[in-house]
Amino acid sequence: MMIGSFILIKTIETAPELDVSKIYATESTIIYDKDGNIIDELGIQKREWVSYQDISPVLIDAIIATEDSKFYEHSGADWQRFLVALIGNLQSGDFDQGASTLTQQLIKQTHLTSEKSIDRKIKELYLAIKIEKQLTKEQIIEAYLNYSPFGGGINGIQKAAEYYFGTTANDLTLSQAATLAGLVQAPENYRPDRYADSAEKRRDIVLKLMVKHGYITKDLANLAAAEPITDMLVYHKSDEFDNTKYQSFIDAVLNEIENKYDLDPYSGLQIYTTLDPEAQSLVYDIQNSNKYVDWSATGLAKSTDVQSGIVFMDTQTGQVRAIGGGVNEEGVERGVNFATQLKRQPGSTAKPIFAYGPAIEYLKWGSGTTLDDELYTYQDGSGRIVHNYNHEYQGRMTIRYALNKSLNVPAVKAFNAVGAKDVQAFAENLGFEFNDEETLYESMAIGGASTGYSPLQMAAAYATFGNGGIYNEPITVEKIITNDGTVIKADQESHRAISEETAYLLTDMLHTVMTEGTGTTANVGSMYLSGKTGTTNLDPSERSKYGYPDNAIRDSWFVGYSNYYTAAIWTGFNENKDGYITQSSQSKPWYVFNTLMKYLNPAGYEEPKRPSSIQSHSIEQESGDKDGEVQSPSKFTPSQYISSELFIKGHGPKGTSTRFQQLSTPKNFAGSYTGSALQFSWDHIKGYTLSTSEITSQIANAASLATKATNISQMPKLNPTESELRMMLKQIQIIGATVYDVYARDYAGSEVLLGSTTSNALTIDNVSIGDMARYKDFYIRARYENSGALTSENSNSITINCENCSKPVTIPNMKGWTKQQVEEWASTNGVNVSYSETASNEVDAGLVLSTSPATGTIFPGETLSVVIASAQLVVPNFKNESDFISQYQAWASLNSVNVSIKEEFHATLPKGAYIGSNPGIGSAISPGSTLTITISKGPKGNDSTTPPPSTGPDQSPDQSPDDLPDDENSGILGFPENDDSTD
Repeated sequence: MMIGSFILIKTIETAPELDVSKIYATESTIIYDKDGNIIDELGIQKREWVSYQDISPVLIDAIIATEDSKFYEHSGADWQRFLVALIGNLQSGDFDQGASTLTQQLIKQTHLTSEKSIDRKIKELYLAIKIEKQLTKEQIIEAYLNYSPFGGGINGIQKAAEYYFGTTANDLTLSQAATLAGLVQAPENYRPDRYADSAEKRRDIVLKLMVKHGYITKDLANLAAAEPITDMLVYHKSDEFDNTKYQSFIDAVLNEIENKYDLDPYSGLQIYTTLDPEAQSLVYDIQNSNKYVDWSATGLAKSTDVQSGIVFMDTQTGQVRAIGGGVNEEGVERGVNFATQLKRQPGSTAKPIFAYGPAIEYLKWGSGTTLDDELYTYQDGSGRIVHNYNHEYQGRMTIRYALNKSLNVPAVKAFNAVGAKDVQAFAENLGFEFNDEETLYESMAIGGASTGYSPLQMAAAYATFGNGGIYNEPITVEKIITNDGTVIKADQESHRAISEETAYLLTDMLHTVMTEGTGTTANVGSMYLSGKTGTTNLDPSERSKYGYPDNAIRDSWFVGYSNYYTAAIWTGFNENKDGYITQSSQSKPWYVFNTLMKYLNPAGYEEPKRPSSIQSHSIEQESGDKDGEVQSPSKFTPSQYISSELFIKGHGPKGTSTRFQQLSTPKNFAGSYTGSALQFSWDHIKGYTLSTSEITSQIANAASLATKATNISQMPKLNPTESELRMMLKQIQIIGATVYDVYARDYAGSEVLLGSTTSNALTIDNVSIGDMARYKDFYIRARYENSGALTSENSNSITINCENCSKPVTIPNMKGWTKQQVEEWASTNGVNVSYSETASNEVDAGLVLSTSPATGTIFPGETLSVVIASAQLVVPNFKNESDFISQYQAWASLNSVNVSIKEEFHATLPKGAYIGSNPGIGSAISPGSTLTITISKGPKGNDSTTPPPSTGPDQSPDQSPDDLPDDENSGILGFPENDDSTD
């Protein structure tokens, strides 16, 4: 009880002073955009104040019946309603049940914000009771109706009566009054000019309440309800008075005026803001329509409950150009602004701020520095496992890749490598504030903030990366002129937060996120953009409470920038009970960023300028003896493992990697023969790989275990680990598996490949004794499947005992041997012989001409091929025979000789007479060769077609083959060509 009283007193002490002048301000505050154009006016001129006497009594009755039926009975608070609402709020954990009196609503509009909290409610009650002591009931309801918003940027009952119905506050009909009374609860949702059906239903509810509380009869209510809304309306040009699209930005301006400059924003100021009307209009349209982003595609029943907060600012100056405070803004001044007031965990958008940025700044890491993505626990002694979003551990990787794929383990490792103190200092330089008692936990590296941050804070931090490391406090106010003419320039904090090297490396790494990683959907290909996605999950207890699935998302973020503009986008639900972000709808912020840059960022691909202190080095991916290191490639490093990364000068790769080198020689090679199979075994070499099927099977098992486990005590020790297995699988995909090739060497010294395997054992089946007899010894080599350059040396050679195996016999030079000598040798050595003959004059007929094989060895039982020389052929003499051609044909056929016929003109020999042969008569000729016979065509010019054949030597003198012409036509035997042409 005492604690509750203490909290109540402290809350009241922090309440603002009651200032009645805020209600009756007589001067307008004018708000300008960045170009000096008026975007809004605050104060009496905008509202056109009307006195209580000039307000229709039926409207007053409608308002009281609907909003505060006990208005004339209470002193500022309806305690019965308040307690009922309080109990409901405490039970639900939310504070969305209002129960506010008209007096409380007036206080909220003039002195407080629309924040839903018990703290604000206490202050509201306190100030409502105080104002009831200073103002009459008539003054309070007069102020309430003059101050209330009525949608479309219309404030006050007089403006509302004119805009919607073309009348005055004093002349409103019952139906018109009931319509306006129903409008104040949700001005944008019940606007009769836009949502006539909803406005009619709400009006009818008001009429029933007026009957219930005795203000009108049922007949009057029915009569008023019969009048269509659309018949009462007068129409204006679209958005004539509608400044709703600017309201989120104006709210931020008013807060900045009060909190930063300690000025009353309603005191006749001229406020020059940083607002860009084009950007602000686009942001408003993005949030409140499906023209650019389809908000309805959330997979949820209540798509309108999905909220968003958007900040769009100048990267170089920190000036905010547009603010989207929420979806379906109601035009209420000082409403909840999800862009500037949100406090939500930023998910993976925190990684550049709380992990990799500090590591680059303080440890001089480069984009190629590596960390092992492995099974890892928080280092607080709890044993809690750090999970990646996909519950996988991929092994050693560069921090560029880790950020690109938004992995958690490397980020937490980076946090621990830097230390909480320096991480906090880094974040503070980017505008984040921490309490003295606040402890920075490792989970901050992956967005596990205890309080959370707004899109405005995240945008300011990322803009620092795009501004070369210079932090500019985000501002909405550029200049203020007070009512006495005093000019107040913008008070903006600006300082170097991080080094230009850190800013550049983060920008370069975040650009990779856009082109290759989780940010590709947000990217605009024709622009150089950098950015990061982020999501947070609902607590298991919350998922269970509301029946949400395990993959339900609470918040989805995107923060990104160019050289010119920075944008931060959050989407989610105001309360967990309202719904969750689905896997498919988490991309909404990505599309928002893409739209903003596509329409507002200057066209062209403009890269940031690289500092001279940033150097590019070739690295071997996955190298490094420990976390926070990386090594240069060796001469053996496969090209697929070499990439170029950025480092601060003097902090490049350390040493040369030894991962890829000539494979070590397999040890303990042994073998045996069973009589039908050879069996071999050996020790795996260092760095061997399993088969793809073995790896994938073990990875699946490891991933299953890791998914289910929350504490390291629940995980068995795996060897190889999941991260090692995934590196092994990648290696197989690039250079292939480790393969062992088993060889035999025959007695001729030739290498025979017996088989290959990825295992450390191999069995060769169906090996006969004859096969074994050919093998002299055996050995093994190791290689990568697709990289022969790294093949090992031969292992030790072994011989395998084969009791029944014969020894090989050396083949002698048998040329000139007799057939008997061959038979005797073959019989002595158990070798079979096959014979063939060929004519030759190299050796005498009947002797060995050659063998096959000619030299080397042969095993007993095998066959030696022997060629025996036969008698030499000579060209016979058939020239004097009348049928010499037929006789040469017959002889050639018997002796495997080809015959060719040539014809030539001859002055004395008749056509068809024998002239000569090549080789000549009596000359040697070999089987398979060609004998050319030349015959006469007769003398030139002889037209006789049937000359007598040549029959005798006195008609045809012998001619040697050398005398025969070379340029005459020839034909195949028996088919001489007819050629009657002349030269």
